[in-house]
Amino acid sequence: TLPARSAIGARAVMMIALFAVALGYFGAQAFAPYVAAEEFPDWEGAAWIAPVKSSSAGYYRAELILPFEPARARLRFAGPDNIYLKINGANVGGQALVSANTSDQFDIGPFLQKGKNILAIKTDLKTVGVPPALIARGYVEYAGGGRQEIATDEWSWRAVGVEQFQAGNTVHWYDPTFNHSSWPLARRIEAPKLSMQPVTMPWSVLEELPRGMWIWSADRLALRASLEREVDLSGVRRIEAAFLGVSSDADYALSINGFTIARAPAGASANNPRMSIIDIGPYLRAGANRVNLGLVSVQTGARAMVSLIVHADGRSLDFSSDSQWSALNDSPVGPERQPATVISRMQPGWLRTQVSLNQADTFGSPTMTVVDATPGLDWQLDRALRIALWGLGVFVALLVPAALCAAAWRDAGRVWAQASLAGIVLLAALFLSTFDVRILDAMIFRPAVFYLVCGFVGVWIFLALLGAPREGAHA
Repeated sequence: TLPARSAIGARAVMMIALFAVALGYFGAQAFAPYVAAEEFPDWEGAAWIAPVKSSSAGYYRAELILPFEPARARLRFAGPDNIYLKINGANVGGQALVSANTSDQFDIGPFLQKGKNILAIKTDLKTVGVPPALIARGYVEYAGGGRQEIATDEWSWRAVGVEQFQAGNTVHWYDPTFNHSSWPLARRIEAPKLSMQPVTMPWSVLEELPRGMWIWSADRLALRASLEREVDLSGVRRIEAAFLGVSSDADYALSINGFTIARAPAGASANNPRMSIIDIGPYLRAGANRVNLGLVSVQTGARAMVSLIVHADGRSLDFSSDSQWSALNDSPVGPERQPATVISRMQPGWLRTQVSLNQADTFGSPTMTVVDATPGLDWQLDRALRIALWGLGVFVALLVPAALCAAAWRDAGRVWAQASLAGIVLLAALFLSTFDVRILDAMIFRPAVFYLVCGFVGVWIFLALLGAPREGAHA
């Protein structure tokens, strides 16, 4: 009857809409230029270590002797649950994540000095059944050449399971003046059987940062600047990683392709330069991309540095700030766009005075911190619309052949529809079995998985359409 057929038609439209959004999401994850591939730490040359006596916490110390001032230094480490790093008594950072081998990596150059350095790491165990273990690996590079490796082992690292103090509880276990000669050497153990947390930034990208030049608009006394660069990714099939760092003593707003994805107050000064690193991979498109940095300063003589690294198709592309960046002019006088003014080069060296190109400004190279992008509602709506339209197109492409087949094969039994539904549930269970909400931000669907999901959905639609005439006849 007509009402029954109308009800069937309404359900079919709802099914189309729901599957369109789902397929659009799957397709965006599988076929977008950027796929957020997870990178797990490489511990080659380093050993898992633990205190000799069992405990719920581990306190580790090691001496690092540097013959020269460091030009670049990196360290990554991991341990169960909570882990914290201090160098020469200064707090560097850490991570907390229950029931996982928590990993992190740091630019430790600003905390090191020529001569003796003390690395102090604490692991605070919350999970039952594993020791408060530690593994660490890194390196130090010198301006004149040469490289010194850092790795946990059982002959240079010392460990205890109880927090200790000296000099009447005024000297903490992590202080450089603390005497750890009475601490036993750490013991080597097998890796704790916990999930490993992926790193926030690929090691290969971290090794390339920071880079770029200090730039500003043509008018060095201007309080406002709009700096722009075209990032041409024509011919790129896959973006493996894309990170952008901003260091400036002016407030800034970062936009990509017209959408603002980050705003931040001034984070750098001549004596303490800092750089915020943002993962911009999700906001880049195949082809031309426009990156704009709008800056507002409260005093003249401001400057900005942008480190922009894109890893695509096995290559490293550098779009960091230099003379190829443009300065937009919002004044009615003068050209609309002109090359940005290069103020000084970013030289190796940590928080030390740099001699600029024009002998008027001095800067150090910035320390780095990874921050989250904060895209606005306009970007979210644009992405949702693209997903829905893309998914609808794929769904219609599946629906047409399914409808033609349904017209020719109306005698198929409902048992096949039930079997296909069971297949979809099984497929979802397989993905959810490897999904850990404590560790992963999102499941990543590869193209092969996408085709498999489309196949199941096509079978389901085909059999659902086969059953529609019977349902209408009984009505």
